[in-house]
Amino acid sequence: AVDSAKGWVMVACEEGMVVVLSTQGATLGTAMVGAGVDQMAYDAQRTRLYVPGPAAAAMSVVSLDASGVPKVLGSVQTPSDAHCAVTNGGGSVFVCAPSAGALLFVTDPF
Repeated sequence: AVDSAKGWVMVACEEGMVVVLSTQGATLGTAMVGAGVDQMAYDAQRTRLYVPGPAAAAMSVVSLDASGVPKVLGSVQTPSDAHCAVTNGGGSVFVCAPSAGALLFVTDPF
């Protein structure tokens, strides 16, 4: 995910680490989330990342401070095969649930 207004690039790896970089490549911070990360969503309004981790059957909610340093606020339970998320902002998140044949609607509880 990219926040061009703030100059941040946010990436995650399958091992479960979120890394926030500046657009110049400097590491601003890291946070550990559930393993199995495939894709994440970024809410620029709330400066939050929503990171499904199938290994934990949960979606981590990660807040970014004014300097881009990530902090895990908590997690929301999801099906174990939920590996993608998208947000339209304001704390509304849609999470795929292939085993249920559904797209789940989650409201950020943090």
